[in-house]
Amino acid sequence: MKTLIVVVAAAALLLAAPAGAAVVEDAAQALRSDPVYVHPEARLLSDMDAAALRRQIGTEANGPLFIALLPESAKDETGGSATEVALRLGRMVRIPGVYAVVVGNQFRAVSTDLGSGRAAALATEAFEAHRNEGVYPVLSDFISRVGEARQRPPGAATGGSREGSRFWLIGLVVGGAVVAGVLFARRKRRARELAEVKSIAREDLVALADDVSGLEADVERSPEAKEAYSRALNEYDRA
Repeated sequence: MKTLIVVVAAAALLLAAPAGAAVVEDAAQALRSDPVYVHPEARLLSDMDAAALRRQIGTEANGPLFIALLPESAKDETGGSATEVALRLGRMVRIPGVYAVVVGNQFRAVSTDLGSGRAAALATEAFEAHRNEGVYPVLSDFISRVGEARQRPPGAATGGSREGSRFWLIGLVVGGAVVAGVLFARRKRRARELAEVKSIAREDLVALADDVSGLEADVERSPEAKEAYSRALNEYDRA
């Protein structure tokens, strides 16, 4: 009798597993031909609202965007994470774009074209802006934000970034002026030092000329001394 109960229980589990595992798979299959999928157990949108979201995706999203409303059980298929549900849908649908899911009471989004974490940030912004208004306003706002993000080139400057760029430009100009001033002062100081060195060298040269001239009378007695004296005069002329 116990053996029979175990067999029946195992059979029940085997029969139940495909049904549970079909939630995400069914959603992926539907999204290949329809950008908005609402699971029968997650009727958080009316048919009219779902149709409005489809039209909005076509006119405002500026690219592929998929939305799936799924029951809480969908998370069990992906390790208990709504974000993983969105990632799994993207891998199964195999169309680059943005994937947004409402799983139970969680709203998550991922993307292949907005940059790391950008879709999740847009989803959070849309949720914070309409959290008390219901699911449709949140999703509609999210579609608009995705479309705007796709229209804006990567790294495009916003007002704040333009102010930041202006600040850095002013900083560069002021910094350049400071550096130029330092270099000018250093060059002027070097020129002054060089002038002082030249003056001292000139004084030494004049003194050397006096010393050499004073030897003229003494070198006449020795040919070797006279030759050395001539070389000294030549070196003086070069100096």
